[in-house]
Amino acid sequence: IPPDALAVIVPGPTTPLSEGELRTIQAYLDNGGSLVYLAEPTPVTDFGDQPDLMVEYLGTSWGIILGEDIIIDVNPNNPQLFTVVSNNFGSHPITNRMYTLALVMPSARSVRAGAAPEGVTLTELAFTTQNAWGETDLESLKQNQVSADQNQDLMGPVGLAVAGENSI
Repeated sequence: IPPDALAVIVPGPTTPLSEGELRTIQAYLDNGGSLVYLAEPTPVTDFGDQPDLMVEYLGTSWGIILGEDIIIDVNPNNPQLFTVVSNNFGSHPITNRMYTLALVMPSARSVRAGAAPEGVTLTELAFTTQNAWGETDLESLKQNQVSADQNQDLMGPVGLAVAGENSI
């Protein structure tokens, strides 16, 4: 990573990052760097049974929890169940001017702020509508049979983005 890089962007990897790539990103972040990680739902990747080291790192080191789900958005204006459209934003400098904009994601997985480590501030940035849910029965997708299960799935509004800021 060049020393003058303002940010590293990982745009929806379809295969897991290697340990070396993760260590490079971690060192960059430890030295004040910024990261935008756009994680795809596992069903649209080629991860297979390989562990997602970046998702593990974000959870343990930052408190950012990515769900093992795919968001289903039941919206009469959008017939594509996997496409998420949101204009529901949290309060943060990243989203302050987005009040007239919408976020469109062809596929999405849930993300939420968990327990933040000391010195880390987490802010949930964007959410689905109440009609959406994080479908956890990924096998049902193969038969095109999805339905919201309040005992198993994450019910809307579902978090779509989290910002983490390290003050240490």
